[in-house]
Amino acid sequence: MRLPQRSVWLSVAGFALVAAVVLGGLTWATVASLGWEHARAETQSLASRQREFKFVSTIVDSYVEGRLGLGHEGRRRYKEYNATYCAEPHDGTDPLELCAVLVESPILHDELPDSIRLHFQVSLRDGWQSPQLLHSTSREARRWRDRLASSLTMDDLSRQLADGEWFSNWIGSEELPATMGAAPDETDNFSPLRRLAAQLYSPPETCEPALVVNGELLSASDEGNGPLAADGDLVTVHDLVPIWLDLGSTAPRELAYVRRVDVGDDLVYQGFVVDWEKLSASLLPPIHELYPQASLIPVTDPGIGTMDSMLLTLPVALDLYGDSLVASASRWSVLRTPLALAWGAALIVLTIVGFGMRSLLSFAQRSSQFGYAVTHELRTPLTTLRLYSDMLAGGVIQDEQKRNEYIQTMDRETQRLVGLVNDVLEFARLEKHDVQLDRRPISLGELAEIARQRLEPRCQQAGQKLTFDVNGLGDAQVDTDRQLLLQILDILVDNACKYGGSSGPSAIEIRTVRLPNGRVALEVQDDGPGIPRKNRRTIFRPFRRGCSIDSQQASGIGLGLALAKRWARLLDGHLELVTPSPSPSRGGACFRFTFPK
Repeated sequence: MRLPQRSVWLSVAGFALVAAVVLGGLTWATVASLGWEHARAETQSLASRQREFKFVSTIVDSYVEGRLGLGHEGRRRYKEYNATYCAEPHDGTDPLELCAVLVESPILHDELPDSIRLHFQVSLRDGWQSPQLLHSTSREARRWRDRLASSLTMDDLSRQLADGEWFSNWIGSEELPATMGAAPDETDNFSPLRRLAAQLYSPPETCEPALVVNGELLSASDEGNGPLAADGDLVTVHDLVPIWLDLGSTAPRELAYVRRVDVGDDLVYQGFVVDWEKLSASLLPPIHELYPQASLIPVTDPGIGTMDSMLLTLPVALDLYGDSLVASASRWSVLRTPLALAWGAALIVLTIVGFGMRSLLSFAQRSSQFGYAVTHELRTPLTTLRLYSDMLAGGVIQDEQKRNEYIQTMDRETQRLVGLVNDVLEFARLEKHDVQLDRRPISLGELAEIARQRLEPRCQQAGQKLTFDVNGLGDAQVDTDRQLLLQILDILVDNACKYGGSSGPSAIEIRTVRLPNGRVALEVQDDGPGIPRKNRRTIFRPFRRGCSIDSQQASGIGLGLALAKRWARLLDGHLELVTPSPSPSRGGACFRFTFPK
């Protein structure tokens, strides 16, 4: 008899709902927590990378400034880009004789960095010029001047310089220290980054010492808008802007620093070309000591993902990590420990609840089976006893032989009731662990003889033959409770009588065997149909009986094998269902009780 399917399904649905709520809540909390932790880790990683970049970029910018002398180049007077120019006036010098002596450009005499290829100046009036062409030995300078002149026009340079203004605008938008102002003095206690940016991108000093206009000596302070050229034109010098010169579709871009100079109504461009390969080759080795995967990436236009890695002195992005930078991996942190504990606790609780519910359902089912089995087993003998006792008491049966048969039947039914009650009481005692053992040594031969006298009448009554085979182990001694062991054999033989002889005369064999591990065992085997494979795992559970027709017709409530299994444990032995031997083709069921060592 099974529990109503509705009750089972309601129990399962309730457990599934509770499990879904618990696991769903934990899943949401875990996803939210891990998302927050991942975002925090990403923020920390980004902040760490930004700190590393700021540190390295400050060093690189300072190195570039030193290698190219950007501060000095940004403050060159506009006329120094001419190979020669008029001498500067001194006190007592005749203004009309200022241009009688021409002075060579300092560019020709300065010790220029080897990373600077050429200083140039270009205007519509004079075309492409370079002060370094004054000497006949400047072949490299002449080659670069010719290359620029053949590849770029004034309009091309003007357009490229306008396109490169994004770099100056980006520099101006950088959040430098709040006290940032004009270029600081050497004694100002500023960070190298602020000092460098202020030095490079603040308006340079452009005032000339003095100029002659219409034969009169004037100073720059006489004109409020800026210095004057030799012819009296106002001169406005703009900042140096680093740009990548486009010298043609096939030629690589060249790095140059260019500034615009307005001389009256004339437009002049001045600057210098940088040997980028040589400059980058000198920059990378010290960076690679800390970041082997670092690289310098030229940036011609502002793009997403490059502005946060731009240098202040070059239109170049500094990539410190290259392909070696992977997404920040999730790390086992303080947050994950309680999450793991929470998941573990939830799974343990759900497992315990599930097993508890299963145990309750199993207990309810066993209780239902017990009530049904006991009711069924009690009803038949009680009905027989009542009927026969009424007939005997009423004098209905007059024949003495019939009366004796009825009395014998009533005696058998009474014994059946007593056996049923005893089984239930024994099971209850086992549940309460209220069993006292009487262990004594006994030989297997003596045990076999006692079992024969006790079990043969039951086998004869069932029409089966009982055989014993001690296999030469009659003298082997075992320490056990003989009464409890005989009760185990009673149950095994009784089951063999009930289910093993349904197809005709058969035999029940009890034999002693020695196992490969040296232990001794008793085996009880019948010639019946055996036990189906699907029932072998549940055959020792309480109130479980076979599903065959013969099993349903046989008397009993399904406690026999459960009692035998528990009694075997009390004796420190082991009762199990094994493959029939010595011939598996013989069929039937074979139970083995293994004695302890």
